[in-house]
Formats: sequence, C-alpha cells, structure tokens
Amino acid sequence: MALQIANYSEIEKIMTALESAGFKSYVIGDCVRYLVMDEEALDWDMVTQAGPEELMGIFPDADVLDKERGVVRFDYTTENENGVILDVSTMRDKEDKITDDIEKQLNGIDFSVYGVAADIKGEIIDPCGGIKDIRNELVRCNGDAQKKISDKPELAIISIRIAAETGYDLARSLSDVIKLNAKKYSDISMDITRDEFLRIMDAPYTGKALRMLAGTELISLVVKDGVKRMKPRQKKHFLEFCERLDEANVGMEEKLCMFYTRFNPALINRFVMSMNYNDDIKECLVDIFDKLRLVASAKDELSMKQAMQKLGKNQFEYVYRATLALDKMFDVQSGEARYRKGFYEKIIESGDPVYVEDLIITVDDLKIVGITDIKQANKIMKKLVKVVQMSPESNNRDDLLAHPKLFQMGRLGMFKVKHKKTNLN
Repeated sequence: MALQIANYSEIEKIMTALESAGFKSYVIGDCVRYLVMDEEALDWDMVTQAGPEELMGIFPDADVLDKERGVVRFDYTTENENGVILDVSTMRDKEDKITDDIEKQLNGIDFSVYGVAADIKGEIIDPCGGIKDIRNELVRCNGDAQKKISDKPELAIISIRIAAETGYDLARSLSDVIKLNAKKYSDISMDITRDEFLRIMDAPYTGKALRMLAGTELISLVVKDGVKRMKPRQKKHFLEFCERLDEANVGMEEKLCMFYTRFNPALINRFVMSMNYNDDIKECLVDIFDKLRLVASAKDELSMKQAMQKLGKNQFEYVYRATLALDKMFDVQSGEARYRKGFYEKIIESGDPVYVEDLIITVDDLKIVGITDIKQANKIMKKLVKVVQMSPESNNRDDLLAHPKLFQMGRLGMFKVKHKKTNLN
C-alpha cells in the first residue's frame, strides 16, 4: 500500500529538497492517518535525518519554531486559503536523542495511530501496528499501556482527547489501565488538564469523550466530585446529554456552557475557577445559570433589551447562543422559546439602541449641561439607555440632553442636574 503524497505538491517539494541534500524524510502522525483514510490532510508533520543546523541551512527562509531542536514551518495558507501547513523537524528517538532511524522515532510515539510514517514514494513504515488501529478505529498505546500511564498519567486524558478528535474507541487494554490508575491522576498538572479538556470541548466527538471521562476518575479533574454527587436519575440525564451533544453542531464556548449547566448551580463557579481558564472563558461561565435565567425570562422586547444591556454585548451573544443550543438539543419548541428568538431578531433587525455605545451622545456631550464628573456621567449614560430602550425615537441629541427626568433649566440658562431627579426607575 502506497500513499498519494504526490497529490500534495508542497509536501513533495520539501521532501525532494531534503532527499537531494542527502537526507531521508518522512511524513508522520495525523496527516498519515488522514491519507490512510483517503481524506484530505491540511496539517502536516515531517521528520528528517537532517540535523538542526543542516535543516535550517537547506531552508533559510522557513519560519524557525525551535532552533535548538531543529523545527521549521512552511505555511502555504498565506498563498492559498486551501493550502497546507507543514512542520519539519529533526528525527529523535524515545530518549529524545537525534537519530537517523525512522523506526526509533516511531517507537517513541505514545499512540499507535500516530506512530505511522511514509517516505517520498508513499511507502508506509508501521512498526507499531498503527494502520490496523486506524482501520479498526482504536486508540492504543505503543508498548505497555500500564507502564506508560504509570510513568506519564497525563496520557490517560490525552488518549480521550484523541478519541474526541477522531471518534475512535479506546482499546480495551488502554481503557482498563485508565480505570486502574485512578490514584495517579492527581499528579496531572492543572495546565495539562485544562488544555486537554478545552481541546476535547473543541473536537467533533466531544460527547463521546465526555462519556469516557465520566466512566473514569478523570472527570473529577474537571468537576471534582460533581458526577459522584449526582443521583442515578441525574447521571442518566448527564449521559443522555453526552450522547446528544455531538449532534448539536455548536462551538466550544457553547459546549462549555451546556456542560457546566448539567451540574448543581451552587457548585459551577467553584468548578470553573478551579480550572484556571483565561479571563474570557471565566467571564462567560461564572454565574452562568443566572445569566441563562435572565435571557430565558425575557417576556417582551423591552425585557430582552434590558437583559442585553445588563450582560453586555459579548456576554449576551454568548449566553443567547447557548440558550438556542440548549433549546435545539432538548427539542424545546415552546411558545416562550419562539417568542424569545423573535424578540431578539426584531431588535437586531430594527437596529434599536440597546447599549451605551448605541446612544447618539457621549459622556463628553454631557459637559454641555454641566456634568463634568466622569462617574456621574457614566451613571447618567446608563440611565439614558433605559430611556431609549423604551422609546427608541428619543435617541437624538436634543431629547437626550434635555430629558425632563434628568435635567432642569437653571437661572443662568445652563442645564443642571438635580440628583434626586435622576432616578429613572
């Protein structure tokens, strides 16, 4: 069996240049898996006998990712949106030492489906049985699974991430070892846990992977004792949610929201904060139940506008997308769900002002009426938003600067604020 590397001119060009310089090269890893399945590969990895200095000497214009280890990148997407990205590196064995033996490189790879290579002619090198596992759609460790998981516990969650990306099952030998090594998972760093979990949530088979996590102690790395606290009926619903998730066709952020809302609302913030997510993700997920309730409780256009303003544009759009995804997943066809969607679509279509930035005036304009304190000005701007939410036609300079509930004409013809009159509620 020979793979059709010649169909990818950019890859063949780089391999030819290396061969001409006297160094064998091989494509390796996930791109080979795609070729075996007769699917298009866009992200490529290549290894070569050329050392770091030799590699960069042959390709002086390549992007250098790691000078010391010898890793360069060719990004053809800048020339063609359908182009490929190729990383080329010096071959290394399982001890991370430079080698010119491709089988030593492949034997050092943790999982068999990635331990397959092909040369410039497309001839396959497969010392670990990776082709068989690709065809059987199995994730299996190269070598002794027990020793690998014992030495590197993070391989347990990495194997499930691979299942999330490929849709493959875990080999029985690997699945059993993962269940037996539960005590070691506390040694996995939070950074690895978080990064692998986010990759799982961004993969096409997230639901399948979540069921795998829930069947092991690995789920406790993400939600502590959240699954253990579930009553049998709750756990059944959680597993049903996992089964449906892969059909939802939503992004990572929506999946995160949908996942965390399966747990006790009182525990969600603790789970979220323990993962050390970046600020954007934390902002989306903290108090997510309250945010969902706020959007779901909108009974008319005005209350929808108020929810939009309270959450802010980015937060609201995230929560609204999550609400739609949950409605779709659980086939919610209620009148409330349809009306809620209708309110939002009408607001967007009409272009009605909703946020402070939608006002025709700015805080600087308030100086005209004698309001120079920035904190006071910002408070008034928020109250003016409520005015235009109720009456969009009021969003004009004259009306906003002369609004009777905010301003009153003074003796000198200047507008002055009467603090006790500024409450629009």
